[in-house]
Amino acid sequence: MTPYSHLALMAALLLLSGCGESSDVPTQSLSADRGPTATALPTTAPPVQSSEFTPVNANTETVSYISDIDQASIAVPGGQQSRNSDEYWHEVSGRQLNQGVDLTLSQAGGLVRLAPRADLRSGTLIHGDAIDPGTVQLRQAVQGANQAPRRDSEPLIRSATDAMILASAGINDDSSALLLSNSLKPGAYRLTVGQPLLADSRYLVHVKEKGSPHQLVLTAPSSLSLADTGLELKIDWPGQLVADNGLTAFVVLENGQRREVTLHPQQDHYTARFDVIDDPIVATGFSEMMVDSVSLIDGIKVKRRVKTAFKRVAQTAALTGLAHEQWHQGELQALITDVTVAKAGRYQLRAVLGGHNVSGELRAAMRSDIALWLEPGNHQVTIPVDPARFHARAVGAPYSLLALTLTDQSQMAVLDALSEAVTLNPPR
Repeated sequence: MTPYSHLALMAALLLLSGCGESSDVPTQSLSADRGPTATALPTTAPPVQSSEFTPVNANTETVSYISDIDQASIAVPGGQQSRNSDEYWHEVSGRQLNQGVDLTLSQAGGLVRLAPRADLRSGTLIHGDAIDPGTVQLRQAVQGANQAPRRDSEPLIRSATDAMILASAGINDDSSALLLSNSLKPGAYRLTVGQPLLADSRYLVHVKEKGSPHQLVLTAPSSLSLADTGLELKIDWPGQLVADNGLTAFVVLENGQRREVTLHPQQDHYTARFDVIDDPIVATGFSEMMVDSVSLIDGIKVKRRVKTAFKRVAQTAALTGLAHEQWHQGELQALITDVTVAKAGRYQLRAVLGGHNVSGELRAAMRSDIALWLEPGNHQVTIPVDPARFHARAVGAPYSLLALTLTDQSQMAVLDALSEAVTLNPPR
């Protein structure tokens, strides 16, 4: 038997899963030696729109702070994220587990997790019992004509761990785990649970083939505007897709609604189309895109599922593309940014500024944040700058606005950002 600690660790791999820094300084009053200098900002946001949702943060207090920073990497709207998968999972009923469910296994030594799921679809909570792994059987679904039957000395399940042991390792969802044989041959298998289960209870069957080179890769945006009806996806699958249903997808919205997704092939990507226009957003939630693939590699069927989270965002505010610099004795004191707002809420502006060192290299020097409540309309927001930060980093003019983002803290979403850095030169 494999030691439970090793198996529990492998099982753990299956689980799907006010601001400031120590160098903060208070903002300072400004003394300008001339009027502000206007600067054009190349921004990315579409037109603003109001939207109805319950805000996450309704604090009206204005807070600002400045901190040191070494690089200009901050979140931008619509940023891309990639996910790799060597696994798949699906839900089945207790009745199906008692009758037997099919598994596609493409390598030896995989891990199968069985976990009960709460189900409220009937209006009454149904939660199945934890499965005793000792009652689980695994056998080949179809025996090859020239393949000898497996002997009892070659069990397909190498070891098993019950829910109590997994709970002691911090996995508290009543999961049971099965570690499969290192001599298991790729193919179709059938898993059956002998323990009587509630017929309508729901269970997660999760297969992970850790270390497999055959992975499904999904690249997708991290946010979706309410005006959009689809996501652009880049999907790389192992081997050759099987006919008809080799690649499928669905989306689970933040309100729990599941929608089927149609994948439209484009030149170098897929567009996932789904109708969510009439669904109000939930400001605290994320939606999930799931993509399934079934493919063949050297005659071996490989099944995978990958998921990525994205946030549906209402474009409640935007940068106008104009800012004003405030200077004093050749040093930058503040950046005044124009913002247009369609829905009252709490917004945050974050700027990363830098300058050039004696070698002429551009270096980040500070990050300045301000969060405040804004009503609908046009506003000028002053982002404070601490000139001493430039001196501490041994950088000087020409300065640069390396990054600037506008975040709606009422829905915890980045709304707008610079598309490129902007040079800030002191007035002559």
